Amino acid sequence: MPRLCSAVAATALLLLLGLCTLLGPVASSRALLARPPDPPSTCDSCRRVTGNGVRVRVGPFTTDTALGEKFKGDKVTSTCTTFLGTCGHDWEEIEYQGRTAYMAAEFLEPCD
Repeated sequence: MPRLCSAVAATALLLLLGLCTLLGPVASSRALLARPPDPPSTCDSCRRVTGNGVRVRVGPFTTDTALGEKFKGDKVTSTCTTFLGTCGHDWEEIEYQGRTAYMAAEFLEPCD
């Protein structure tokens, strides 16, 4: 019986991991883990966009409404708070047109 339970648990885990990989953040729950902001002395709030047509969203999910797009080389101001979404996707909280918005962290780098 323990061997059967282990096999069932392993199969369930593989199915969940497969769904995460296949569907990405779209299939995710809305739970987020906020990472603490960098200490003020180490946080450079300037971020440069590394991709073209990167969407700025009202929330940290691909299913959230897009407010606009940014393009390679554009600069945005980060609040120095990153959210860990599901399936390992990170979202950076930014300031956009006077409001809080979010961009996929993989498309942002420090301005230098």
